[in-house]
Amino acid sequence: MTGLDNEFFVDSRDYLYQPFIHEGFSGQLLLATPVEEGLAPLIVKQEQPCSACCEFVYSRLAKEMQIPVPQVFLIKKSGRKESWPFKTPYVVGIVYLEGLHPFTTEDLQNSINMAFEYACHYALAVMFEQIDAVQMSATSDGNIVGFDFTDCFRLSDLTESLLKKQDTLLIQFLKMLLCAFKQDDFSSSARLGAEVVAKHLGVPQIPAVYPFYLEPMKRFCRIGNEQIKEILEALDEVYPVAISVYFEEYLAELKLKISRYLETI
Repeated sequence: MTGLDNEFFVDSRDYLYQPFIHEGFSGQLLLATPVEEGLAPLIVKQEQPCSACCEFVYSRLAKEMQIPVPQVFLIKKSGRKESWPFKTPYVVGIVYLEGLHPFTTEDLQNSINMAFEYACHYALAVMFEQIDAVQMSATSDGNIVGFDFTDCFRLSDLTESLLKKQDTLLIQFLKMLLCAFKQDDFSSSARLGAEVVAKHLGVPQIPAVYPFYLEPMKRFCRIGNEQIKEILEALDEVYPVAISVYFEEYLAELKLKISRYLETI
């Protein structure tokens, strides 16, 4: 694999797979162990069609914003003859991070860096409409890493049957989601997120968390269209083009919503 493939994809044949259980990740998982040295082990999600696109886009955008998340790759079928070992064509590999451990509110209140990253992850969850619990752990070097991004971007109800119908049914479904997103009040959700962060950091006044909480929103608005385009073009290798078009319109609308919200602060 070269170019785009090296950056965004891994080859399914380069790993051995076995069932895996992880308290933080939802759904039935696989652990992918590399056949050769030089590759990282992966946690594989294969069941829900929304997992691969949501995990991939969320993590890649977070990386662009320099917020700690595991590296995520789309898994492609090798050009070599092989059986496809997964339940759906929509499969994502999440780099397995060793040494993650829980942290306390006291840890957050005693570390500016941990408090900052904690606030950033809550901001991301609001921005990308994460409907599941916000999952975070501490790393051995004192960072807060977020993970498990399957239920985001309003795509939880995306089904394999819908994806196979690359016609008006899929497009209508995605248009309905975008229409609802455009009508929703981002400012209200953002304020609620800030309240949670302030409470957990032990800050009595919500504006005191804004320097941390608003930073990811500002960084997101600075991500260039070309960078977003590269990420979304990778989805076209796995999903119908309508999915990358949905993300493109969603993210463009999100930038407008954030800009309007920041003007009120």
